[in-house]
Amino acid sequence: MDEESKLHQFVLLAKGIRGRGLVDLILKATSDPIIFSYGELLDVPSVSDLANGELSSHLALLKIFAFGTWPMFKAQSSSLPEVSTQQALKLKQLTVVSLATSSKILPYATLMQQLDIQTVRELEDFIISECFYKGLVKGRLDQRQRCLQVHDVIGRDVPVDQLGDIEQSLGTWLSDCENVLRGIEQRIHYSTLAGEASKRHQADFDAKLDEAKKSVKTELELTMREGGGFLGLDEDGDYMDEDRLDRPMTGMGGSGTSRGGAGAAPAGGRPKSRRR
Repeated sequence: MDEESKLHQFVLLAKGIRGRGLVDLILKATSDPIIFSYGELLDVPSVSDLANGELSSHLALLKIFAFGTWPMFKAQSSSLPEVSTQQALKLKQLTVVSLATSSKILPYATLMQQLDIQTVRELEDFIISECFYKGLVKGRLDQRQRCLQVHDVIGRDVPVDQLGDIEQSLGTWLSDCENVLRGIEQRIHYSTLAGEASKRHQADFDAKLDEAKKSVKTELELTMREGGGFLGLDEDGDYMDEDRLDRPMTGMGGSGTSRGGAGAAPAGGRPKSRRR
């Protein structure tokens, strides 16, 4: 049975019990190894009524289990009922939970002082077997730095008088989130505008480049026509002037011809042989 179901059973029983019957129920609930939350039990009217009678110390003890720690119990022990070994263990477990909620790095010295543990070995065994394995805290024991590194921790009951502080903290957190969101939206807007401006700039550049190419091409063609020259294309598709046109062109399916060059054959027949 899980914690919620077990606690629900105690709540239903408490609604039908009054007086000393509730003392027994509180003892069983605070000794149960899987229950670590007692807010719902405190809300039961018959349990709240204990504050007005001779059994008020048992209600005070229940509040220690709901909101307090082992040092708090020791400070008030003279006015509270004695606790069993199982109840003392539960209060020490809840003490680690409270410490882990307030800080992600817990020095061994702090834990040993809060839990009345004398040796490091005893402390590490307690954290591993009674906190890690029970699912109360997730973390890592750093033996070199002598501390508990907290990764996650269960929640505890919150006293009514602290709800205002929690609401204020949540309001501050919400305001910070909204500010971060506005900053992200501004950056997205700026990036969008910058991207559009870059595209326009690239388009303008490409258009001017094309226009410049066309202008140069037209100028060259006019120059060659006015000078009686001729512009051809080489094998790479680039313009050639007359000097390059005079040279033989290769790769066109045969030997090249030249205009008046030394290698041309005479027009009237076979080439003449040369004497040595």
